[in-house]
Amino acid sequence: MADGKNKNEETSREILSTLAKEGAFKIMKEATSKLISRRGTPMKLNLTKRQYYTRLRNLKSHNLVKKEGEGYVQTEFGERVYELVSSLKKASEVNAKNDIEDLNSKFTIPNLSEGSETLIKRYDALVEKTLKLLEDAKSEVLLASRYIDYRVTKNILKLDSSVTLKIIGREFSSIEGINFFRALTSPEKLKQALKLAQDHTRIVKRLPYTFVIRDQEFAIVEVVNHLSPNDFFLAITLEDEQICAELVKYFENLFEMSDRTPLSSNEKPSLKNLLTLLKD
Repeated sequence: MADGKNKNEETSREILSTLAKEGAFKIMKEATSKLISRRGTPMKLNLTKRQYYTRLRNLKSHNLVKKEGEGYVQTEFGERVYELVSSLKKASEVNAKNDIEDLNSKFTIPNLSEGSETLIKRYDALVEKTLKLLEDAKSEVLLASRYIDYRVTKNILKLDSSVTLKIIGREFSSIEGINFFRALTSPEKLKQALKLAQDHTRIVKRLPYTFVIRDQEFAIVEVVNHLSPNDFFLAITLEDEQICAELVKYFENLFEMSDRTPLSSNEKPSLKNLLTLLKD
């Protein structure tokens, strides 16, 4: 088991080292749609011919890009790695110039094979993993979510009072609010939801991706496909205190930056008014 973990870490370091080389991540970005390899391509990427072809060869050897017609595209594995590294770069406070090198010292790319338990490819599977995370929580849950899901909220309401809870959510429409709170069928649950919204939740205008941290040692992180950012693409589970510490720091910064709760009045009908309508 340890040998498998060490091999995965070694492969991860090699991949991140490859992506940290000058121009490699640019090539990966261009290959998101399709990188047409022509005489002027190295100059376009501010690379020498030698740099360009060396980076391309290394990316191919790690199965990150493949030849397709006159150009190169990301492989399925390369697409996952690209989205994962892009998300981790945003989540980590890293130096702008040497960001991927910093990631190499902090993170390990998890096993992204099809059958890996670390990879979540369906939204319902994301919900199931989140419910299990809530069930296993002993001291703290930090949840930042782009989604509104009554199944998660119902389980949050069941959390033991000894578990510290903070939530960050996005702005949502009136219809989403009505449909969501109709799912909380009893007056007692509505009362609990009001308290949850008022005391434990902050609203941000834009949340780049969903993530949840349990007890500062286990996390679920969404990987967003920037070609279709509003749809669920995939997520990963991570059991790593170092990564969790970075995510906690990012969460706390977002939480402190917003003083808005779901009950804050704004130009749209407030959640408090929606709940009043539902109870009548």
